[in-house]
Amino acid sequence: NEPALILADEPTGALDSQTSRTVMDLFHEMHNIYHKTIVLITHSLAVAELICDNVVVIDEGKIVEEGKTEDIFANPQSDVARKLLEKRL
Repeated sequence: NEPALILADEPTGALDSQTSRTVMDLFHEMHNIYHKTIVLITHSLAVAELICDNVVVIDEGKIVEEGKTEDIFANPQSDVARKLLEKRL
């Protein structure tokens, strides 16, 4: 169908680690080879860190932080982002 935008809501939430990896590899392929934009909704910061260029942190329906993935992971500015990153470790 050639969509310009792919919306993925918790695409790895109920998957085992091998299947999750396969899905993440597919997202990389869609983005890098076919130049598709992927909006990923996830609670898994590990997934976000691996496949996202930019991150938006939302708390109670409001954006509390946004920026380059590496910037947010290296120096989170919001309490919500810091708490999420603490859970990741």
